[in-house]
Amino acid sequence: SLLEQGIDLQYSAALAKLVNEKGYSKEYGARNIRRAVQELVENPLADHLITAKQKPPRKGLLKIKVRTKDGKVSFA
Repeated sequence: SLLEQGIDLQYSAALAKLVNEKGYSKEYGARNIRRAVQELVENPLADHLITAKQKPPRKGLLKIKVRTKDGKVSFA
């Protein structure tokens, strides 16, 4: 898990709503929620961690805030 790796991911209800909008359909239900999480959060987060070259501190957690705006996700 991210916490085990020293990363505290902080997100808002807006992100949960966006994942729900992208991952839920009347036809298939919530089957695509996992894919939406991967596409909206996991893959961009991996890119962010690589390009920002941020490493968890030796003590404590690296706090990353997930923000959403206009259907896009960003990290700070």
